[in-house]
Amino acid sequence: MSQDGSTDRAGYTLYWEAMSGAMAVEFVLEEIQAPYTLRPVDMAAGEHRSADFLKLNPTGQIPALALPEGQIIGESAAGCARWSRPCLHARA
Repeated sequence: MSQDGSTDRAGYTLYWEAMSGAMAVEFVLEEIQAPYTLRPVDMAAGEHRSADFLKLNPTGQIPALALPEGQIIGESAAGCARWSRPCLHARA
């Protein structure tokens, strides 16, 4: 873990806070053994409302998951669904 509390395993970047829905996305990343960097966001200090974070996720919500391709997913269910099988989305 670095001095700023981040871990670096490349691939995805998960902007994380312990009491947020980011834990679900982190569990999925761990389960599928995807490489990712964990970037803590200090919500108590209002870091999620900073100009830098709002450029990343305009809703100011945690989690924000940066994909290797550059897109950002700003919602935990959408972050988890990224790896779901296509048949889960198909309804007859």
